[in-house]
Amino acid sequence: MNYPMRYSLEVKQLIEPYGPSCDLDACVPLMSLGSDSPFGAISVGDSITDGPAISDLGIVRHINHMIGPCGDDTSMHLTRVYLDPED
Repeated sequence: MNYPMRYSLEVKQLIEPYGPSCDLDACVPLMSLGSDSPFGAISVGDSITDGPAISDLGIVRHINHMIGPCGDDTSMHLTRVYLDPED
């Protein structure tokens, strides 16, 4: 059975440069969005902003995708984007 898909985007900031020992659970949440439509392509090395011509949040260093149930009749595609730590 195909359920409707919802989309969620979480943007987090790393507390140390990304690498094998990086603790992704300790990252600082910056923003979270939900949508009925996909957010589009996001790649490592992209720059993320918090809105048109507002503020550059940082460079993408790691991305996680998860797809699973969300309620009784919906599926969720969650994308977590991890940005460079603050300088």
